[in-house]
Amino acid sequence: MTVAATVVFVRPPGAARDRDQAYQVLIDAADRGTVRAGDELRLVVAPGGHRARVRLGRAGSRELKFEVGAGREVRLRVEPNGGPLAALWRLVAKDRYLRLTREG
Repeated sequence: MTVAATVVFVRPPGAARDRDQAYQVLIDAADRGTVRAGDELRLVVAPGGHRARVRLGRAGSRELKFEVGAGREVRLRVEPNGGPLAALWRLVAKDRYLRLTREG
């Protein structure tokens, strides 16, 4: 019997940029839902290695690789990468518009 693992995407409420936008969450290139400012998105995944990315339209984060064990939880924090002027990055560095990091 395989015990599932959990990935929690945490989006802090504080950033003014994109406050009213939902970020699209992808795990292993599959769309798994959205997360809004001040919310968390909890997802069940198979234990092992995974790749996560968060998108807002055509812009988003770099891919983050992580491992999660059976019955364990991994928390990933997603937030804007920079202040309001960094919105111009969407035109140039589309994979750096959002920051995705592992908590703890």
